[in-house]
Amino acid sequence: MKIILAIILLSFLIISANAHAEEVIVSADQVVQDYERNSISGDMKYKGKVVLIEGKIADISVENDGTPVIYLGSSHILAAVHCIFPKSAIAQLSKLETGQQVTIRGTIIGYSMVPHLKNAKIVNR
Repeated sequence: MKIILAIILLSFLIISANAHAEEVIVSADQVVQDYERNSISGDMKYKGKVVLIEGKIADISVENDGTPVIYLGSSHILAAVHCIFPKSAIAQLSKLETGQQVTIRGTIIGYSMVPHLKNAKIVNR
C-alpha cells in the first residue's frame, strides 16, 4: 500500500513539475508585438500556453456580464493584453491602480484585435 501511495505521489509531482515547465515569462509589449507582426505565428507561440505576463496596468474594469478584466499596456497606443479574471477576483483587483507594474499568470486563448488571457491571476514575484 505504501508503495502505491509513493508511486501516486511521485506521478503527481512529475505532472506538476511539467505543467510549470511550460510557463512562458514575457512582457505584455512582446506578446502584443508578436501578435501584431503575425497572429498565426503568435498563436503558434502562445495559444493554449500558461504565461506569466509582466506589464503596467492600462485599465481595470468589469465587463457587462460582471467579469473583471485588466488591460496590460504596450508601447503600441491602441493595443494591450486583455486579461480575464474570475468574478471572485474583484476584491483583489479593487486594490490595484492604473500604471501599477504587475505580473499576471493565465492562458493565452488567442487574438481578436488584442491578445486575450483567461484564468488570469495576479502573481507576486
